[in-house]
Amino acid sequence: MRKKRKGSSLIVVVIIFGMLIVFGTAMISMTTGEFKLRTNENRRLENLYSSESGLDIASNIIAKTFDAAVKYGDKAAKDFKLAHAQDATDANINNTFQTAFKTFIGPVNPIDTSFTIRCKDELRRAIANMQYISKIQPDGAGGFAIEDTSVNLPSNKPTLTIDPDSGITLSADGKNYSIKILSKFKNQSSTGENERTIQESFKLTIPSYGDVVYYQKNTAIGKYAVLQKAINVDGNMSVNIGVSAQANVNGNILVKGNGQDNLTSKNKYNGGITIKQSKAVFNGEVSTSNTFNIDNNTNANINGNLYAGNVYAGNADDTSATINNNASDQSSLTITQQMVVDNDLAIKANNTVISMNDFYGINDKNVKTSTSTAKARTSSSIIVNGNQNSSVTVKQNAYIMGVAYIDTDNGNGDGYQTGESVGVKGNYLAYATPLVESSEFANCQFGKVGSLQLVQNLDALQKSRYFEEFSNRYIDRVNHGGISLNKANTHSVGAIVYKDSNNKPVVQASNYSIDAVDQTITDKRLEYSSKVYKMGQPSNDIGIYNELGHIRDTVASSTILNSTSLAGYTIASQAGLSEKAIFNADASKTIVIKGDNFAGSYDNSYIVLDGNNLNAVIVTAGNVIIDGKVDFKGTILAVGDLKAVGTQSQNITYDKDLIDRIQATNLDLFKRVFGAPQGTEGGVTDSNLNQISIKYDIKKYLKSTLWTIVN
Repeated sequence: MRKKRKGSSLIVVVIIFGMLIVFGTAMISMTTGEFKLRTNENRRLENLYSSESGLDIASNIIAKTFDAAVKYGDKAAKDFKLAHAQDATDANINNTFQTAFKTFIGPVNPIDTSFTIRCKDELRRAIANMQYISKIQPDGAGGFAIEDTSVNLPSNKPTLTIDPDSGITLSADGKNYSIKILSKFKNQSSTGENERTIQESFKLTIPSYGDVVYYQKNTAIGKYAVLQKAINVDGNMSVNIGVSAQANVNGNILVKGNGQDNLTSKNKYNGGITIKQSKAVFNGEVSTSNTFNIDNNTNANINGNLYAGNVYAGNADDTSATINNNASDQSSLTITQQMVVDNDLAIKANNTVISMNDFYGINDKNVKTSTSTAKARTSSSIIVNGNQNSSVTVKQNAYIMGVAYIDTDNGNGDGYQTGESVGVKGNYLAYATPLVESSEFANCQFGKVGSLQLVQNLDALQKSRYFEEFSNRYIDRVNHGGISLNKANTHSVGAIVYKDSNNKPVVQASNYSIDAVDQTITDKRLEYSSKVYKMGQPSNDIGIYNELGHIRDTVASSTILNSTSLAGYTIASQAGLSEKAIFNADASKTIVIKGDNFAGSYDNSYIVLDGNNLNAVIVTAGNVIIDGKVDFKGTILAVGDLKAVGTQSQNITYDKDLIDRIQATNLDLFKRVFGAPQGTEGGVTDSNLNQISIKYDIKKYLKSTLWTIVN
């Protein structure tokens, strides 16, 4: 029995090895096949992307050909105007332009595949040769000199073709082209040949002459003062984006501000521009009829002039008489040129530094509103109510036409008039101190003002001398408040106190001189009324300044926003345009310019705009919110408030050329909204074609309508 089993193990082993070989071979074959399939699919996908890149090239070639066709058509329109001056109506000029434009684009029949004749069927030639027109200009002999540039492509470039029969067709009304382009890409490899073909259909709208060469028209674009600021707001403006972010405004801003009436010493600094716990850089003029306020933990830089009713460092919402000494204020305001204030420059914060080149406190009167007994305009002064680490530095000229008031809570909102043009915390005790040894003030009467016993029956100039004499006797009691002034160039109605090079207080009595001051202050008042009340337009009428708070020009008074002025216009019509005209007549609607990493939540009750590289003219009857990382160019006009929020840096840049282009493409809309212009601008008259600047948004004329995979 044992002999019969001999060799059976070998047979079993052979069978098992045979099965393993068969199984292994099957696995290898399966893996190889799957690898080939995956490789083939990857190459098909790669070819698909390469084919798609060909369509991007086609889109750019169409856009470049469009540019050249506009220049060609413009030359034809100019020649027509010269040759047929009597018949050069807008309609005839436009017809000549569009006819030349269509001849340049094509198609022509029969098709000249050699493309030997230029300025005809140029789009088909450009696609066939993978070139675009980089320059076109008259050659001096009645024709054109054209320079072509080949598209920079790799050796295995996609192939672009246009169907010879239906690739370029003109609509029945002659207003639009339908362009069908095939993009093919294939390569050879060990896995075989892979080819992918994609077809894209484009719609090319034939432009009107006035839309693309607007400055050649007989009427130039209108000039409007309201459009000459980066930001122009009737309400308040606030920036609260955190200390790790920075708001940059490149251009002038004007903020009217709310809360002109019923002002008291408690709320006089409310309204206007508030920068709170943020960094802000203003490259241009900043103007507000209310207050420019830097709150705690704020750094603001103005590379230009500041015009304001008040400038206030501190929490404008804090009505307490004391400062939280535990607060880490660490705020600063730096102005490279001048600060012009109608009321006060005031500090109610610790560790706060303010510096400027020149200071002009231009008001010498206290004026009450018709609706309140409170002072709506108080004489100008510098007031420091902070610790020794706070400071105000005026490097060059200082003109201070008023004196400071002590908030005495006497019930009528007036406060107590001091004799100081520069008032520093604690120095008011001078008026509570009898000068019994003084030859001039020994017999002065004292009376209760609020909770204080203060000297009475002295005018501002007498109080100025009173304070000077007190300082001569008790200089150790005088606080200089960190004030640095250029003594030789400082003119004041009241006494001033400042620090010397040894950080010691120096007191100087009034040195007001009519001859030295009057014309300078008159000029500054006219300048202030121009910047704040008339949107920067010239003002030679001092009465405009003297009329309390009479702001002549506002966004509301400079615009007409209603269903009639916006007839035929919708914000939706601006979708897809790279340069937008955003107009809103609904005061209840807030426009949100929303960028990356925005903080707020906005439903369909808001008008939300993408703030990533937004180019626009925004005009709204409501409020504006800027949230997230935003890069905006153009201008923002709002009848309501403007708020910058979130935690991201934001850039707002005034761009006059951009605004002109948007206005030129929306002439009727701008005329209806802004009314009669204050003059006109523009007008290129040189007929040399290569000097023409073609200004339009190509996305308005070129759109992709259908994208399909053929194979």
